[in-house]
Amino acid sequence: MTWRRPLLCSAVALFVTPTIPPPILDLDVGIPPGSPTAWGRRFPSITPRGGPLFAITPRAKKGPANGDPKQTPHTVAHPVEVPMNVHISTSYGVVRILTWDLEGHLRWVSRTPRAKSGPVTGPRPGQVVLPPVADGLYWANMASLLRLLLHPQLVSEQEMIAHLVEVGEPVLAALDNSVAESALEAPSKTIRRMVGATVGGNTPLAGKTPRDTMLRRFLAEELVKAYPYDPEGGFGRRFFLFADELEGAMVQYAREHTGVFLRRNATSALGRYGSMKASRALCDLAASTRDPVVLTRALAALGTFRTLPKDDRERLLKRMMAVTDPVEKIAFVTAASTPEAVPYLLRLARSARNRDMLQAVLATLIATPLPPGEAAVTAFAKNIALRAGSRPEQFQVAEHGGTKPDAPDTPRMRGEIMHQLALFLQARVGKAGNSAAKKVLAMVQKPGAAPKRPPRGPRGRPVARRTSYPNTSMSGVQPPAQMLFLETLKLLGDPGQDALAQIAADSTVDPVLRGHALTQLSWSRRGEIAAEIMDRGSTEAKIYAIEVLANDSHATLEKTCRKLLKDAARASSRPAPELRYLWLQALKALDRRGLLSTADVLALMPLPSAKEAGNDKLQDEAKARIQQLVASVAKGLSARALAKAIDDLLDWVFANGLNPRLARLDRRQVEDQVRKRLEGLRSRRTDKSVQARIANSLLVYLTGFRLGVSLQDRAEFRPVVLLEEEILLALGRTRTKEAGDALARFLDEKQGNRLRAHAALAVGMLGKLEFARHLVPVLSDPDGFTRFCAYESLRHLTRRDVWADWMYGDETARSLAATQYRKLVGGR
Repeated sequence: MTWRRPLLCSAVALFVTPTIPPPILDLDVGIPPGSPTAWGRRFPSITPRGGPLFAITPRAKKGPANGDPKQTPHTVAHPVEVPMNVHISTSYGVVRILTWDLEGHLRWVSRTPRAKSGPVTGPRPGQVVLPPVADGLYWANMASLLRLLLHPQLVSEQEMIAHLVEVGEPVLAALDNSVAESALEAPSKTIRRMVGATVGGNTPLAGKTPRDTMLRRFLAEELVKAYPYDPEGGFGRRFFLFADELEGAMVQYAREHTGVFLRRNATSALGRYGSMKASRALCDLAASTRDPVVLTRALAALGTFRTLPKDDRERLLKRMMAVTDPVEKIAFVTAASTPEAVPYLLRLARSARNRDMLQAVLATLIATPLPPGEAAVTAFAKNIALRAGSRPEQFQVAEHGGTKPDAPDTPRMRGEIMHQLALFLQARVGKAGNSAAKKVLAMVQKPGAAPKRPPRGPRGRPVARRTSYPNTSMSGVQPPAQMLFLETLKLLGDPGQDALAQIAADSTVDPVLRGHALTQLSWSRRGEIAAEIMDRGSTEAKIYAIEVLANDSHATLEKTCRKLLKDAARASSRPAPELRYLWLQALKALDRRGLLSTADVLALMPLPSAKEAGNDKLQDEAKARIQQLVASVAKGLSARALAKAIDDLLDWVFANGLNPRLARLDRRQVEDQVRKRLEGLRSRRTDKSVQARIANSLLVYLTGFRLGVSLQDRAEFRPVVLLEEEILLALGRTRTKEAGDALARFLDEKQGNRLRAHAALAVGMLGKLEFARHLVPVLSDPDGFTRFCAYESLRHLTRRDVWADWMYGDETARSLAATQYRKLVGGR
């Protein structure tokens, strides 16, 4: 299952150069759309689909198979598909730092912590050593602290604290550096108190059987290997393959384990299941835990109380009113979008002493399904709209001082946010065509209309844009209100649908917002826009578009997916994550519909088989291709030949993911930039120095190669995309001899490859006993998980369970069990 979010919305923004350059800022960081308590759900994450890896056949009524009186379950003709689903997000959507000489302004942001003195000793048995905090995760946390520092009127402090508490232990590295900033002292103290010390180990809980004991140990070890919010950590990469079998142990670890880090991570893992069992466990945790990290993670995973039984909803609402910590209370409020919560929310709003709580209540009421004309809510919304519209400065929040950007927030900014939210709420609970609805529709900037005057700051100075996207169609909507604005438009009939269509098609709008607008459109309208985006849109926009096409089974889906898989088969290196995610979605869309042939998957086998190409080799090839283009243009090319030459070069650049910063641009924009650079040859075709300068300019623009490691390089990350794993599993699901031969070669030739475990599982999915002999040597693999995967496939293919502790057991016992399997199936 995926996160509890709209069905089509699992893709977010890319970290690339903007379509239209932002204003030159001395010091600034962008504000992602929506609430900070929702930002964590946009972190890249691996999620299970649920269901057993192998389909189960009921025990035969007649005699035992192969003389085995127990007859274990085995693979049947059509195994249940269990692909991995990656919630993709890339660097810009999370980090959004707009000033890349940031370290020149705030030296403390990247200061290296001083090493501790004294001898270093190894961990005690069962003791957890926290993983290192990678650069991408560090800068994601630091960017949140910078938003709190630079934009207190735009960011809810209590919601931001709740977000950072949800991230947990990794945020402490950013706090260690931010002690130099006095304005962050109070929130940092609160975050430290709530995250607390990570005590306890990862000693596994006892299992009921030897197999259960082994798997619980495996799960305990895997849960502490990575941070759940680390985009590059691959949290759950292996244990989610057996998510169904491990769900009971996961619940027990989240509820009962004494290790703080393990218990918190088990809670995060449960939040990715989406099953009723996981939801009930998360509800129990949210209703009883004393750990703020577990609480915020459980509430974030639930997303809303609406999916829970009535008794559970009431239990959580009672605790929401009982908790006294303002951060914990606001975390509850943001998840309480259920009609039963309305009286509680209005009571909190009336007694709220801070603007953050009032804003959170407004946002939650907007997200709550309410009947038109709800009197108490309507009166509340009108009151806030009147107050915020007449005197917005009265909603200004107190600031802690400290560092500010050149163009700081205005005193009216928080009031403007409150006014917009109140209008959305009025529009949603009012009758059709009410005045608030008309005002909401008027916030959409019509095509060709004169641009709205930018807001003015102190002394009449323009207020800097808080994002590198112009957001032309919705430039007047403040970031915290943007997602709710789109969800409100959905309810405003045909005019609202027209507005959503305009925003979804506007290439200047933040891709996160374009994608969300696309998903809010009716199915009869969004398909055409999605198909157009797949034809010429940016890679990032295509991620949303393909999910729309797949969800709606659009007529262009098969053709679109096959084109993407052809691009994947031609790739000569390891492309950017967002492109690989597109290929993964295409593969799964065809596979689910029974449209994927063995030949389709075999064409992709170079991806799991290949080693990652080095940047030096790619740079050399890029130079050669660009120099060839420049030389050809200098000699003279027809317009048609030039267009083809540029198209071929861009095909290669995008297929190899050389510059993720280009991925969010529409392709026609990249083509225009290439043409503009080539225009310099018109008057000086024979000048070699001009040719060299133009070739170098194209190299930097198209590939992003540069010397040194800048802040921008360190803040970029490559989310984990399980494309290669899915290729191998999809090959097994084809159940053909050709697939078996390819998997057998992979197992024989790729010893030491981390994908060998997936290949072993894929052999079991074939359902062909003749290939089982290729699994016997894998039982001696150095990696315990790979050995276990080979055993699982042998168990299902042979219907014989020759038990040994394949992960941790004695080598002699494993060797004896492997010998028995060898006798059953042959092999080396």
